[in-house]
Amino acid sequence: MMNPKNRIAAAILTLAGTLVLLAPVRGHADADPMRLCTDERRSASYASPGLARPGELQANIEAAARDLGMRATLTPLPWRRCLELMRAGEMDGAVGIAFLPFTQEIARFPMQAGQVDKTRALGVARIVLVRRAGSDVAWNGPRLGHAGKPVAVAAGMQAIIDAVRHAGGEVDYGAKTDELNLKKLVQGRADLAAGYEYDLAPLIREKYAGEVEMGQKSLRETHYYLAFSHRFHDANAGLAERMWNRLKEIRR
Repeated sequence: MMNPKNRIAAAILTLAGTLVLLAPVRGHADADPMRLCTDERRSASYASPGLARPGELQANIEAAARDLGMRATLTPLPWRRCLELMRAGEMDGAVGIAFLPFTQEIARFPMQAGQVDKTRALGVARIVLVRRAGSDVAWNGPRLGHAGKPVAVAAGMQAIIDAVRHAGGEVDYGAKTDELNLKKLVQGRADLAAGYEYDLAPLIREKYAGEVEMGQKSLRETHYYLAFSHRFHDANAGLAERMWNRLKEIRR
């Protein structure tokens, strides 16, 4: 005959097992949202945080997460802050990040056969140069010509800085925005400014038409990705792959 204490223990174990079996299984949609950050500066065809009409990139990520039964929160931050939080694992990923030696150290990208998989990029952006109207400063590729001063680049834009340096130019990243750099051009404090075509084109059209001109040849075309922190990817490698694959399908 079972000892009363043993009967009580057995009853507790049976009850615990029953509760586990009856407990609802949490689906992906009930899980914590995927925490993503992006550059707080608006990019016309990319993320447009805080706007009633989101950018294409932002909308695609939200759609991909929804299709996978997940939720994704996208927080606009200063770009350096976004990258540091991802490095620390406090953000699960970054939206609109280029595949560079620096970013490879802090994030995981979609890969194929040891190379970054450009077919699963979020989009492509052209890095272009702007000069004062009538200037003889030239960019015909692959090297800069007649630039007497460092090329003005918005602070924190590492992909643009790398592109300018690769072309043999020095970089002035003292200003925070493209508009401040265009003012430098007009005032003669810079000979060239570099930035993304989708950022510079509307600025020039609306505020600097006739004063500055954009080069037709791109300095570089850069692919942008959703990249995950090492911490998130190590724990959710399968989910990361499904997210990248779904984004590829949406962009077709």
